[in-house]
Amino acid sequence: MPSAILILNNGLLAFYRSYGEQKLDDFDLTAGFFQAILNFSKLEVGENLETISMSDSYYYFLVKNAFSFILKEDRSSEKTREQIAAILEQLSDKFFQEFPDAASWNGISNYFAKFALACDWIVQARPTRKGFPILFRIALVPLFITPVLQVLPVKSENEETLCELQFQLKKYVREIGRKNLSTWMKQPFLIYLPHNRRIAYIISFHFGMKPTSITHLLCYITEEYDWFALYQLLSLFFKRSQYILPSVAHYLSTLEHHPISPEIKQDKEKIQEIVNNWADLNQYISEMHALLSEEFFKAGLASENLTEEKSRTNFLELLAQVGKDFDKALGAALGMRQVLFVGTNREVVEQALSAFLTFYPHPSVNLWTESSSDAHFIGTRPDLVKNYDESTVIVDLINRKVVGGEKIEFCANLLNETMMYAKEMSVSESHIFFQGKISAVFTLLKALLEVLMLEKKDQQKQFNELFRKYPQDSLQLMAQMSRNLNPLLAKILLSAKTS
Repeated sequence: MPSAILILNNGLLAFYRSYGEQKLDDFDLTAGFFQAILNFSKLEVGENLETISMSDSYYYFLVKNAFSFILKEDRSSEKTREQIAAILEQLSDKFFQEFPDAASWNGISNYFAKFALACDWIVQARPTRKGFPILFRIALVPLFITPVLQVLPVKSENEETLCELQFQLKKYVREIGRKNLSTWMKQPFLIYLPHNRRIAYIISFHFGMKPTSITHLLCYITEEYDWFALYQLLSLFFKRSQYILPSVAHYLSTLEHHPISPEIKQDKEKIQEIVNNWADLNQYISEMHALLSEEFFKAGLASENLTEEKSRTNFLELLAQVGKDFDKALGAALGMRQVLFVGTNREVVEQALSAFLTFYPHPSVNLWTESSSDAHFIGTRPDLVKNYDESTVIVDLINRKVVGGEKIEFCANLLNETMMYAKEMSVSESHIFFQGKISAVFTLLKALLEVLMLEKKDQQKQFNELFRKYPQDSLQLMAQMSRNLNPLLAKILLSAKTS
C-alpha cells in the first residue's frame, strides 16, 4: 500500500491523499523534503518515471500537462518500477478524464477533492481512519435526542459510545437550559465521554439551514489519546463542515418531508461518503502536512534557509520585535482565534510567521495573501486588516506591537523561558520544552472536560482539587480557551476566577 499520493501544479499542491496512520510529529518543517521537491520541480521532466530518495521513503514522479503525479512508497515496499509506473499512468489518465479543464486551475484548495474515490480505486487501498461520525435529531418539547441511524449507521463496536454520548448530550442540554440552547450551541463544542474514554466534537445545525434554530447535531468521535491532534485540527474540521452541511441538511429535509422520494435512496451513499470523509482525523493530519507544504512551496522556503540556526535567529528576532505583547498572539492561537501577521515586506512577514510555526505547527496557515482568508494564521498587508473580524489579533511587524487579544500570564512566562532555552541550548531542545508546556495545557483542559461530565455531587470536589493543584496562570488560560470549546466549562472557570 502506498504511503501517499500527491499531485502538484506549478509548485502548488493540487491534491493529496494519505494512506496509513498519520501523526502530528511525523512532520518536520526543517526536513530536506522541501528542498528535494523544490529542486525536482525545477527540472524539465518528461513523461518518464523519475525517483527521488528520502531517508525512509521513495517519491516516484510522472509529469503530464504541467501536473506532477507523485507516489510516495516506504522503502520496504515490494512494488516493482513497472507496477509503480502503471499506477501513475492510471492516476494521470483518470485525473484528466475527470478534470478536462485542469490546466485552468486557479489554485483553490479542495478543487480536486472528489478525485479521492478514483485514487483509492486505482491504488486498491483505503485510508486508515481515525474516529467516526454520529448524527442526531434533536427536539426540545418534549426533549429528545435520537440518532438518525437510517442515514448514518453505527457499527456494533461503537453502540456503547453512541448510548453514552446520547446520555451526556441530554445532560448537557438540561444543564444549559432549553431557553439558552440555541445561543449556547450556536458554536461547536466538545464533550468528554469518560466511560468509553473518547472525545466528541459536536456541530449543531437546522435542516433548513436556519441560523437561529437547531434540528440536528453532527458529531465526530475519536479516542482520547488523539485529543491534542484533534484540538490542533478543529479549525479544519469546522471549515470543512461548512462545505458539507448544506448537502446533509438538504438530504435530511427531503427525508423529513418526502421520505419515499427517489432522491432519498439515490443520494444515501453519497451523503454517507461525504460525512465519513469529514469524520476522519487521519486525513486531517495528512492535510496539515500538505497545507504547510503548500504554503512553504509558495513562499519558496526550503531546508537551506530553514536550518536550525536560521530557525533560532528568526524566532528570537520575532520575540525581540513584539516580545512584550506576543503572549496575546499565542493566547489567541491557543484559544482558536484568528491571528494576522502584518507588514509591507512580504519576505519579512513570511519569515516571522514561519519562525513561529517551527515552534507551534498549525494546519490552517496562509503565509501571505493579498485577499481575505479564513486561515487561522495569516500573513498580509496592513491595508487589508479591515477585512477581518474585530476579534482578530494582529501582530503588527511595522509598529512592533500586538493589537487585540488579552495578556496571558502563562503565555508570557512560556515565551520568556523558551527564549532563554533558544539562546542557550539547541533549537530541538527549546522545541521540546515549548511543546511539552503546550502539551501540559491540553492535559489540563482534557481533565477539566472529564470532571465536567461527573455528577454534581462529585463535580465540585474534583474541580476544587484541580484548582488547588494547578497554578493560577494555567487556569486563566483555561478560562479563555474554554470559551470556544464548552460554554458550561467556561462559566465554571469564570466563577472560580471571580470567587
